[in-house]
Amino acid sequence: MTGTTVADPEWSPRSVAVDDLVMVDGAAVAYCAGAVHVLNPTATLLWQSCDGDATLGTLATDFAHAFAVDPAVALADVIEAASELLDRGLLTTTDDVRPVDDPMPPILQPAPICSGCGDGPTFAQQVVVAVGDVALSIGADEEMAAALVAALGSRVRAHLDHPRERASYGLVIPAGTRDRGPADLARLHRGPDVLLTSRDPERVVRALIAQLATHAPPPKHVVLDAIAVGGSGRVVVAPMPITRAPFERGVARVGLRVSDASAVIVGLDPPVVVVGNPWPEIDLEPLTRVAAQRRHLGDEPGSLEWGTYELSAITVAGPANLASVLGELATTARPGVTASLTPLVELVAGVPIVSGSGPEAIASVLDVNDRVDHRALGVLDGSAPNVPR
Repeated sequence: MTGTTVADPEWSPRSVAVDDLVMVDGAAVAYCAGAVHVLNPTATLLWQSCDGDATLGTLATDFAHAFAVDPAVALADVIEAASELLDRGLLTTTDDVRPVDDPMPPILQPAPICSGCGDGPTFAQQVVVAVGDVALSIGADEEMAAALVAALGSRVRAHLDHPRERASYGLVIPAGTRDRGPADLARLHRGPDVLLTSRDPERVVRALIAQLATHAPPPKHVVLDAIAVGGSGRVVVAPMPITRAPFERGVARVGLRVSDASAVIVGLDPPVVVVGNPWPEIDLEPLTRVAAQRRHLGDEPGSLEWGTYELSAITVAGPANLASVLGELATTARPGVTASLTPLVELVAGVPIVSGSGPEAIASVLDVNDRVDHRALGVLDGSAPNVPR
């Protein structure tokens, strides 16, 4: 139907079941019959209220009372919204159509750390992806958004041309030939916060995929707000440095590398660290191809290769005890990830804790000047999925 107008307040429509649905602060993004529909909160409320029994007049009366508006105005708005929903195929009077399923969990929205952070960068498009039990939105320009859709495949739930909400994560990867400067660095954002800046756009792309993975760790794994530092098959887990670039240069001077994401996935038995992307169905090639065409501003220390590494120790800035680990590295509760501290306590019981998280202290822990042949599990033998070559 096109341009349908509903004029009967006694009409009792029913919401059509959709193929997929995500919610963003009360607004619905629905897949139905091969099309994406973005509904504002008012239209979403009406759509979810249409159960085949309540009339539009009854719903308008309820809305007028709930929102303290004139009943005549509410009825006109309800009829207009119902006409639009009917035109989109989201309402019906057919009795054999199932009511709308319960929506997916809301898209994870990052909160600013401080009142002066603002909302962070704006993006031309957003891609909504399913990760574990949550939905995450990724902001990007048009070309990068298309590459995200191609790379993430079946995990994509929506591709929004006109996003209204702050993105869960965002890619800022400059292109062109402008004069070099701080603004030209490629960046990975979480809301208003910058998780990684890099002279290499491809590194920022890899960091995004690794960051997404921390929202759906495998069984018997924990997520720590930390980085992995090491090489030759072994790493230590260390707190995120206040200034990352000088830390990475110091680590490179002692022959080590740092993981890209701002969180790490740690297996409990045996103690191992999963660096990068554990999902074999994700194809990085569309993303890295676009990123390779963007501005590279020169060399910087390389990052830790993707794979599974032996965990040699946990380093902390404070005293070498459980309290320091919990205070410095324990991740905050996030949807889809168990917040219990029991697995973390089990991990700490089986791994050395070392006070001091600078490059030299980490090098001493890993004994980089007298290494044995510790091969990265799934890195050097090529068995890990999506290992970049």
